[in-house]
Amino acid sequence: MHNVCLRLLAVILCTCFVAWPGCASSKPSRFYLLSPMAEPGDVRPAFPAANEVTIGVGPVELPPYVDRPQIVTRSGSNRLHLAEYDRWAEPLKHGVARVLAENLSTVVGTDHIVLFPWKASETPDYQIVIVVTRFDTTVTGTAVLTARWSIMAKGKQHKPMTRQSSIHRDVESQSYEAIVSAESWAVAKLSEEIAAAIGTISQVGPAP
Repeated sequence: MHNVCLRLLAVILCTCFVAWPGCASSKPSRFYLLSPMAEPGDVRPAFPAANEVTIGVGPVELPPYVDRPQIVTRSGSNRLHLAEYDRWAEPLKHGVARVLAENLSTVVGTDHIVLFPWKASETPDYQIVIVVTRFDTTVTGTAVLTARWSIMAKGKQHKPMTRQSSIHRDVESQSYEAIVSAESWAVAKLSEEIAAAIGTISQVGPAP
């Protein structure tokens, strides 16, 4: 019995020693956030009483292949790479909506921004519905954002305006920090395109 216990103890100790190096060598994950623009870019449309305009952002839809914790890069036409240790700190769908909202607030000049779903008492003057069809960075170092989006103005005097955007941005380096920075820039450009379209609608009076 004593010998059996000794052999069992030896097996346990060997297992621990084998497992320990693997545990010690595991790399910690790194987490990233999309960032909003620091200040308005070249597009700054004129809005009547802009500070009183309420903009609703959402719903925002992302393709399932990127709406996951891992940062996704594209290594070929049909091949994707999911980063094992480099991840989003929040659901990417929420991150895109959050940054769009902050950017539109900056560009339009209004603090009245609501995210979908909003309360019935918060019905926005302009609702932005966005369907992202691609959002990743290629192995050659280009961040790509393509999306279809619609703007619906409050009331029945305007038909929804529907547009498609295709935005590309070269990545400064192969680091994931540079990738996230380039993808944040792409979201900023999308925000400017949407803001310019809202500005166009705001200049059109009610239909007769």
